[in-house]
Amino acid sequence: MSLKIGKYYGDGLTGINGIPVIQIAETLDVDYKDITNVENWMMVGGSYDYLFRREQAKIYLVSVGGFSGLTSNAEKVMASKHYLAEKADRDTVMDEDAQFKSWGSFVTQSKATRDKRWSNAKNYASYVLNPVDSFELANLTNALSASYKEYGIESNAIDGIDGLLDWIQGTSGYSANGLPSKSYWTQELEDNLVSILTNGYK
Repeated sequence: MSLKIGKYYGDGLTGINGIPVIQIAETLDVDYKDITNVENWMMVGGSYDYLFRREQAKIYLVSVGGFSGLTSNAEKVMASKHYLAEKADRDTVMDEDAQFKSWGSFVTQSKATRDKRWSNAKNYASYVLNPVDSFELANLTNALSASYKEYGIESNAIDGIDGLLDWIQGTSGYSANGLPSKSYWTQELEDNLVSILTNGYK
């Protein structure tokens, strides 16, 4: 899903008559000016989590032709800080020390986001399943969820290693014994778990 960021130029930060200043939508309302760019996604991206905002910034970056399509130095620095640019491009706007510090921040924010996503996914599963099935799901995904949270391993298709999404969707090495093989599987459960883990919401 590709979203846009729009700004309503009304009365200060509250708009006119309570109209929000910022709108995030696939199609912006007519009164909103499109201000979508890498910097605004990473700085203004609303209630979306870090990895979702970064993914939207990546989609925008592709739409303008990559790093060379960015028109301001601030945009290039922002893309570099969040590792949306290749090393050769990052080197044009950031020195090695700044890149190293940004890497640490990127890793920390990414892991914190995955931790929260998995926590939300578990909370959702424990709400819709009975305690026995909820415990089994948590137990069977213990090692996979640890790899997801710590290293960002999602699936064989993405990472070349069987991951948490493979188990949930019954793909790759889990085609016979993943979540779809369980008596408590439903398509809604599978879809919502995948959405929480990949988008940050169901």
